[in-house]
Amino acid sequence: TMTGLRLTIEELAQRFHEAHADRWTPKTIDEYKRLWRLHLLPHAVPDSEHRTALGKLKLPELTPARVVALKRDIAAKVKAEAVAATQPRRGGQVNGMTVANRALQQLTAAYQWAIDKMEWLPGPNPASEKKVDMFKERPSKATIGPEQYKALGQALQKIEAKELLPARTLAAIRLILRTGCRPHEILTAELAWIQPPILIGPD
Repeated sequence: TMTGLRLTIEELAQRFHEAHADRWTPKTIDEYKRLWRLHLLPHAVPDSEHRTALGKLKLPELTPARVVALKRDIAAKVKAEAVAATQPRRGGQVNGMTVANRALQQLTAAYQWAIDKMEWLPGPNPASEKKVDMFKERPSKATIGPEQYKALGQALQKIEAKELLPARTLAAIRLILRTGCRPHEILTAELAWIQPPILIGPD
C-alpha cells in the first residue's frame, strides 16, 4: 500500500512497539527499544551501497543483502566492545552473535507484522530466516531435571494461590516450560498461532 511505500524503518519500529505495548512488559519494551536504538536504526556501512542508516530506509528498500551485512556488523561490534571493556559486564560475557540474532528477530517480527497484520507490504519478508540465516547459538548447559521441574510447578502453584504474580506472567512461564519456546516468542505470540494440539509460530 501507499503507507508501506512511504514509511521508514524507524517509523515502522515505532508503530510496531506502540501496537504491542499492551502485551509486553515495560522491561521487555525497554530491551527491544535498546536493540533498535543501539544496533538496528543507526547501522550503516560507509563507502558502500549500505551507507544510508537503516532507520532512514523506506520499507521496500531493505534487502536480504543489507540484513546479512547488519547481522555481521552487529556481532563484530558487540564483540569488539566486550574486548575493549575494562570492566566485565554484569551478568557475564556478552555474545555478539546472540545480540545480532535478537536484533534480527525484532527486525523480522516488525516486517512480518507490517506484511501480515497491516498489509503495508506484499512480502516476502527480507529479514526472515528463509532469506537470512541466523547465527547458530550454543544451547544452554543448564537443564531442569524431573525433581526440579516438579518443585518449580509447586512453586508456581503457591505463587498463583497467593496472587504474587499476574496471571498472564504465570501463564507465560508455564507456556515456556511446556513448549520450549524462548521468552520473547511467548510474549509476542498470537491467538492465530494456536492450532490444537500444537502452537505454530510465524516463519
